[in-house]
Amino acid sequence: MLTPKDVQAIVTGEDSEDVKYNEKGVQDLRQVKETISAIGLPPLKFRKLNGILTALEMQIEDFDYDIKVVQSLGNALIRLAEIHGSKQQSVGVSKAFKKFIGTLDSRKSGQGFGK
Repeated sequence: MLTPKDVQAIVTGEDSEDVKYNEKGVQDLRQVKETISAIGLPPLKFRKLNGILTALEMQIEDFDYDIKVVQSLGNALIRLAEIHGSKQQSVGVSKAFKKFIGTLDSRKSGQGFGK
C-alpha cells in the first residue's frame, strides 16, 4: 500500500525521503470535515465543500503552504456552508476552522515549515 509520502513523491517527482508529510495537520482537518458532513447537504452541494476541503488538505500536507491561501480556502468553505446550509451551521464550520488554523499556526512556528 502506498503511503502519503509515496503518493507525494509520485505526484511531484521528488524523492520521498525529501518530502515531509504533515500527518498531524491533516488529522486536525478531520474535525472540519466532520462538521461539514454533519450539515447533511445533498451530494451535489456537498461536493462543492468537499472540493475545498481537498484543496485545504493538499495545501498543508507537505508543510509548504501559504497561510493566506489556507485562510482564503477556509473563508470560502465557511461562506458555502452558510449558502447551502444555515447561518448556525456556518458558525460551526467557522469555529472548527479557527481551531484548525490555531493548531496549524502553532505547529508551523515550531516546525520551521510553511511560508
